[in-house]
Amino acid sequence: MAPIATPIVEPLPISPPFEEWPEKITGPTVWDAKFMQAHPEEWIHHLTPAEIEDIDQALRSFESTGIPLDKISPESFPLPVLGPYLAKNYETLVAGRGFSVIRGVPIERYSREEAVKIFMGIMSHNGPFVTQNAWGHILGHVKDHGNDASNPNVRLYTTNALNDYHTDSCDIVSLFCWRTAVSGGGSFLASTHAIYNDLQKNDPAALRELCRSDIYWDRKVDVPEGKKAYYQSPVFNNYKGRILGIFDRDYMINVARHAEVPTLSDERIRAYDAVIEAAKRNSIQMQLQRGDIQFVHNHQNLHARSGYVDSKTDPNFQRHLFRLWVSTGGRSGWPLPAPFGNRFAGDLSGKGKRGGLHPNIKETVVLDSVDVMH
Repeated sequence: MAPIATPIVEPLPISPPFEEWPEKITGPTVWDAKFMQAHPEEWIHHLTPAEIEDIDQALRSFESTGIPLDKISPESFPLPVLGPYLAKNYETLVAGRGFSVIRGVPIERYSREEAVKIFMGIMSHNGPFVTQNAWGHILGHVKDHGNDASNPNVRLYTTNALNDYHTDSCDIVSLFCWRTAVSGGGSFLASTHAIYNDLQKNDPAALRELCRSDIYWDRKVDVPEGKKAYYQSPVFNNYKGRILGIFDRDYMINVARHAEVPTLSDERIRAYDAVIEAAKRNSIQMQLQRGDIQFVHNHQNLHARSGYVDSKTDPNFQRHLFRLWVSTGGRSGWPLPAPFGNRFAGDLSGKGKRGGLHPNIKETVVLDSVDVMH
């Protein structure tokens, strides 16, 4: 496959002019955190016995094909019973509130490999997977490797430290809870559009700063071939009638280590902090249980994870979540503005596969992670 070109983004201050941005975003993407917290039945789908049997049959069917895991698909993992819910849920992700949880996968029945097959089989009904690191892994392992969270090259999902509100380099991020910690590890979600409205009302100066396209981002150790170790993108993007969010304070602060990057102003740091505070005011919390599958649409929601404590002796209480990054390109995916091309690869129009960190390497699946920084 030919290398995918990354667009060059000129550091224009704000486009379109800030005065043309919406005063308030409305619609299902601006979900009410207090209501959602009080009504988990709105976003948690409890599997029925028939749906669990459907998953078991799909697993047996897939295993009989001999198809490798990286080639799993809706055709090789058919779900005639659960499928209608997955189709409805997909529309909720890209045209509604943008998050959900499936609960009740009987994980005690399955080996690690079987659980991975189930997760990847279910998620294949949402779209193709994209790479998450320099090894081409399409299955990520969110667990503590003992890495130092203060090291600017360390990706925080490989530590047990707080991983504050952020988006990932994909359209949909999904987590499958294999094991939980002794304590902590809570999952938090906040509507990017609710955050926008909050800032527009309470801190418009910070919002204006976040709409500038001369915001720099670090790449940590995931630098694609031929690219610089940093790039530029606004936090809020106004494109084709939508406001799209991209945010990760950790990357936006650590970029200051590069000599070529302008010094971060107090005003800009304050704006980054304002996003975190607005997210906290507009968030819900959930504690993922073993067998839960969480779905999050990145372009309209931020997610976070609290710090956690693992057992030192019992592996059953050492937190481990499987992670998939999914492309919605080719299936009613949101068109993405040019700045996303500095973080995303592929077709920004929404007509083809896009997302991931290293698009031009072989995609692989590993059943457990190795001790690496990313």
